[in-house]
Amino acid sequence: GHITKQPKLVRLDVDSKNDWLKAYYSLWPGAYSKIFNTAGRSWVSEVFANSVESVLQKSEESLLWSDVNRGKWICPSEAYIYKYDSTLPRDIQNNTVQLLLAKGYNIINIEHSQHVARLLHASLKDINHLFNYKMFFEDVFISNILNIDSSTRNKHVLFVLKFFFEG
Repeated sequence: GHITKQPKLVRLDVDSKNDWLKAYYSLWPGAYSKIFNTAGRSWVSEVFANSVESVLQKSEESLLWSDVNRGKWICPSEAYIYKYDSTLPRDIQNNTVQLLLAKGYNIINIEHSQHVARLLHASLKDINHLFNYKMFFEDVFISNILNIDSSTRNKHVLFVLKFFFEG
């Protein structure tokens, strides 16, 4: 008989997955605009990026990776972006993303791929799929406060209180 080998599924650790996603998103238009400094090439790059942005806004293809529900590919209209803020502690931001994922928000990790964020920004803003910490706290945290474990809840409440008293 004919024997066929089944491919082995490889489970990537977090760093490998992030490297893979960074490489995947680096192929998207816009990543190369910094390389080309001549006027002729930069406008070509911009036109191409604008075309891709238009296609993405209407795409039903699963082009973006989200870590929700142990990870899945999603279409752009299902995506949410959490906008990291360098003034916030990293553990608060990471915990925020984990809470959003736990609540079923299809957060995409494009922190290291700002050109992809720019391509998606307008369409996601139109459908209220952009989060910053303030929006998270008001829209998600407060409405789910009783369902969040006490350690996480206390960490966020203390952070916000400290922000108000020091700010």
